[in-house]
Amino acid sequence: MFNISAINNNNTFVIQWPKGAGLVNYTVVIPDGFYSYNDLNNYIIYYCKLNGLYILDSIGTVINFISISSNPTYYAV
Repeated sequence: MFNISAINNNNTFVIQWPKGAGLVNYTVVIPDGFYSYNDLNNYIIYYCKLNGLYILDSIGTVINFISISSNPTYYAV
C-alpha cells in the first residue's frame, strides 16, 4: 500500500509564489508511491527548480523555501 496516493487524497498541495503584485498558485501532484521524508523533499526541490520557485543568494546558491520534516509527537509530516 502506498503512503502517498490519490486514493488517500494526500498527493497534492499548492505552493503560492509571489509574482508582480500578486501570487501565482502552483499545484504539486506527487505520483502515487511509498515515500520517505527525504524522497518527498527531493521531489519538492525538483519541482521547484523545474518551475523557477527558488531564489539565488549573492554567490549563486539556490535557496528553497519549502521542505518536509517529521513531527513525531503527532506521527505526522
